[in-house]
Amino acid sequence: MVPMEVRRGRDGEPFAVRTKLGWTVNGPLHPQRTSNLSFGNYIDETVDHSYENANWESVKQFWDIESQTDIDEKGWSVEDGHVIDLWKREGSRVGAHHQLPIPFREQDPRLPDNWTMARRRLDSLKSRLERNVDLHQRYVKEVEDLIKKGFAERVHKIVGPLNKTWYLPHHPVFNPNKPDKLTIVFDCAASFKGVNLNKKVMQGPDLMNNLLGILLRFREGRVALAADIEAMFHQVHVTPRDRDVLRFLWWPGGDLSENPTRMKANIQQQLKKKIYVDDLLLSTNSEEEAAEYAINLRDTLQAGGFRLTKWMSNSRKVMRVIPTDERSPRIKDINLTIDNLPMDRALGVLWDLDDDVLKIRVSTPMKPTTRRGILSIMSSIFDPLGLLAPFTIK
Repeated sequence: MVPMEVRRGRDGEPFAVRTKLGWTVNGPLHPQRTSNLSFGNYIDETVDHSYENANWESVKQFWDIESQTDIDEKGWSVEDGHVIDLWKREGSRVGAHHQLPIPFREQDPRLPDNWTMARRRLDSLKSRLERNVDLHQRYVKEVEDLIKKGFAERVHKIVGPLNKTWYLPHHPVFNPNKPDKLTIVFDCAASFKGVNLNKKVMQGPDLMNNLLGILLRFREGRVALAADIEAMFHQVHVTPRDRDVLRFLWWPGGDLSENPTRMKANIQQQLKKKIYVDDLLLSTNSEEEAAEYAINLRDTLQAGGFRLTKWMSNSRKVMRVIPTDERSPRIKDINLTIDNLPMDRALGVLWDLDDDVLKIRVSTPMKPTTRRGILSIMSSIFDPLGLLAPFTIK
């Protein structure tokens, strides 16, 4: 194991070596004694399954996020290689969009007919929409927008391919930091007769950029830029032969009194060091270079079917080269000559554009002093740079 760092003490004292597996301590335990005994320590993670309130998956996910593994150090499994080979072999460009097949684990996924489960979930959604007129209107608008933009289409053949037809339940999700935004989530984990779509599809390699690295590079230069890729998850289309596994039920025109019809999605829910999912963050040392970046990135991504929007920058000069309708909603209506730049969010972290500083707003929830309660409090504080570590530990 190649040492990454060595810390030495005085002569005769132990020394510490840091490797990719962590720190090790070497050296004599009792300098004045001689012994043939050797000592070693090994640390492993264990789970107390008897603790009924422990949610191990939540704990594991929390520490996976906190560990911030470098993407360049992630290896690909054999299965990941199969997914990439499939997409290279059968992927294509249709118009301005990329089109990819769904990477099923088996050529014949043998999916049962889950229409009844999807209808039951739709009836539950109907009850919720009937009680909330505003939610109903917003939900209809989002679905109609998917259809209008070609991300979903009506099913013309009711009977789909045998063993390759699946209905996705859907429901609304809200972000407390963006109360006006409604996101429709299609539940690929919904099970029917012990089967769900996620289990039938290979996940593929994790190509996610390192969140910590993105934020650190975002703070390197004097001039910072941030933008969103509009509807990114809808811009990669699915091969037509696989679209029947992405069916869903919806009422014509959003009229809850009508019988639901069958729809199917055309999109695949799956650039380098400056993009995290659908967020672009970068920094440069000059306003001219930042403005040039903005123009070139808009044109380059547009050629692949991706539209950059909600632009923001700590430079007024850079913001002036961005069309008004593509700026962040908080910047659209301000006078760049006399008004202060607002505070917005960059990857979930508050960014004061005028002072160019990152801020964290903490609201500690009241939780019982149990293991689950403490974990819940720690997880509620989004601090990817670790700036609040002393507070969190305290």
